[in-house]
Amino acid sequence: MKRHSIFTAMIFILLITLVGMAPVDVFADGDEILGPPGITLASGSGSVFAGTGLFTQPGIINVNVPASATVKQALLYWYGRGGGGDNTIIVNSNNITGTLIGEDSTGLLPFQVSHAYRADITGLGLITPGANALSVSGLEFTYHNSGAGVIVIFDDGSVTDGIQLRDGHDFAAVDQGFNGTLLETTVPQVFIFPAAAAGRQAALDLFVADGEADRPDAIEITVGGAFSAANVIDFEDIDLGGADYITVGPEIISRGFSIVNPGSMFIIGSPSACGGICADNGSQTLIDPTISTGGGPLIVSNASGLPFVLQSVDIAEGVVANPSFPKATSITVTGALLGGGSISETFILDGVIDGPGGQNDFQTFSTSLLAGKALTSATFTAAGPSALGDGAFSIDNINVAGPAGGVTSVFYNVIKSSNEPEWDTLKFLLDIPAGETMVRVKVKSYDDGSAVTPDSIAWIAAGLSILGDQAGEGCTPGYWKQSQHFDSWTPPYTPDTLFSAVFENAFTGMTLLQVLEQGGGGLNALGRHTVAALLNAASQGVDYDLSVSQVIATFNNAFPGTTTNYNSVKDWLERYNEQGCPLD
Repeated sequence: MKRHSIFTAMIFILLITLVGMAPVDVFADGDEILGPPGITLASGSGSVFAGTGLFTQPGIINVNVPASATVKQALLYWYGRGGGGDNTIIVNSNNITGTLIGEDSTGLLPFQVSHAYRADITGLGLITPGANALSVSGLEFTYHNSGAGVIVIFDDGSVTDGIQLRDGHDFAAVDQGFNGTLLETTVPQVFIFPAAAAGRQAALDLFVADGEADRPDAIEITVGGAFSAANVIDFEDIDLGGADYITVGPEIISRGFSIVNPGSMFIIGSPSACGGICADNGSQTLIDPTISTGGGPLIVSNASGLPFVLQSVDIAEGVVANPSFPKATSITVTGALLGGGSISETFILDGVIDGPGGQNDFQTFSTSLLAGKALTSATFTAAGPSALGDGAFSIDNINVAGPAGGVTSVFYNVIKSSNEPEWDTLKFLLDIPAGETMVRVKVKSYDDGSAVTPDSIAWIAAGLSILGDQAGEGCTPGYWKQSQHFDSWTPPYTPDTLFSAVFENAFTGMTLLQVLEQGGGGLNALGRHTVAALLNAASQGVDYDLSVSQVIATFNNAFPGTTTNYNSVKDWLERYNEQGCPLD
């Protein structure tokens, strides 16, 4: 009984200490992870990402919104290094104050610490359908001003499967050993969307700062997969050091998952460790003894930042035979959904002491409501008969599944500061096979084994737009360039229309027909398929999957860019253009 008395006294001290403490908030914008923005996003059919470097100010952000679209929302981001940061910026003579969405925590020297900010500038009316030029200045970071970018959500009436956005601050710099830490990679971002019976296309856009040309980096993109990587948080990996139980404080890591509580928790080796008053699950278990106003929730999240699916969990009353510590009567599990929102499920404890000393008291609860939902965290909140509204409970065998599988493509050395030093706007067009529901993306500072120092990268934002099913028609560039088919061209587009009158001026002085007729790969190949896509979208005789505004936005978002991006966009349009031509 001596151990019982010591354990009871420790719990009593914790209860007195924790009364009135607020729950721990472990999710927010930024700080070495991206996540759903802490603001409400507008709905729309598409988005445009554009940016500029700001080593020299002012910088110009050229934003091209489809002429037939309605601007629903405009979000401005900026990033730099030094001291306390700079939360103000000037855009077209408007003074704007932003919200800090993340800062570097890698142990850089104070003058090099980096900061990322966001501001919703929709109400200023700075961006309208068509071409927009934003003059950006006023950054005064004490080390350097990296750059700024804008994300525009628009609606042009076309059908899509939604737009998803993640933002914040996630830094990577392998082999540079900031504060003794090697930072090869960032936390992967996972996008979940409904399955479709046919293949679809998706646009993945990224904002990346700090990158420099000719230093190794990589973007890793995985299409497909499922939450199938099983993991059981069973607390057996917590070393008791020969003790019957240990106090583990307000946070522990078990099986790669973080378990957070407003106060200390206990790992129990056996019910005899606390005089037979603890529930027994045949192995090490966690006791949450917290009794505090409004409850003392226990928060479970993946320590890597990845989402997970909660499948089942073993729960029991905590200190089941001691009236000084009212036992919980129910546990409500609230899952924070990936992409925003939450879902809850309540488990009723049986209150039965099934064996001597409270042994064998755990119940296995399957998460029927939460099952299959991608979560960023799961919060366990106890309810009980105490005047404070909650009670002690024990937990074990938290069954979770993480994302796995799919087809991965790696794009090397694509961060080239093409939008001026040091800000990059990257676009990848992806094929989503029928039935797939997931895309994962990761930004990496990549050591290629050469003498060149790997790139240092600050990942600021990622957006995924899913288009509808690809099940239409399309005529090839070869069809549209033939003179006998000129009568199929739809006004206002004619063979003599300048390319620059419709798109960014990638082919100076050339007409739509001349761009169609040119050979070669890279930008030239993209130009051919862009013109064909434009004519397909404009034609009343072609049941094309993309609208004119989508085609224009697709090219203008890709140019200027890298050959890798040009080829990716060309391949994407080519599939639409080769679905079968219904015209004579």
